[in-house]
Amino acid sequence: MTIRAWAYGDHWVGTGTAREAEGAERPALVVAHREEPTPLAVALGEDLDWMQRLVRINGWTGAARRQDVDWAEVESRLGTAVPSDYKRMAETFGEGAFDGFLDLNQEPWTGLREDGLLSWAGTGS
Repeated sequence: MTIRAWAYGDHWVGTGTAREAEGAERPALVVAHREEPTPLAVALGEDLDWMQRLVRINGWTGAARRQDVDWAEVESRLGTAVPSDYKRMAETFGEGAFDGFLDLNQEPWTGLREDGLLSWAGTGS
């Protein structure tokens, strides 16, 4: 089964394909109830950087999901530094999308353009 899911209000919506026992591949649509997390507020005077705020807004409680990247090797291959905030996002959230809209590219170095720009995220919209 290959499926892509996103949060929509109090529902999870997923689309993709599923293979039947006979081997036929069929389209799949899944809709399931979702407990909408309440964003955690930042207390007055609390000093949080934007990544800590993003974690709180998303209600993220999981462990870091992507710690396997050798950033020094990646930067050496690219010939340039990768922004530390991107590294923190990739390491913290791993593969996925924010609100089904913004897909975080886990390997932007594979999409290095001729003008030197890296595609670090994208959207189907």
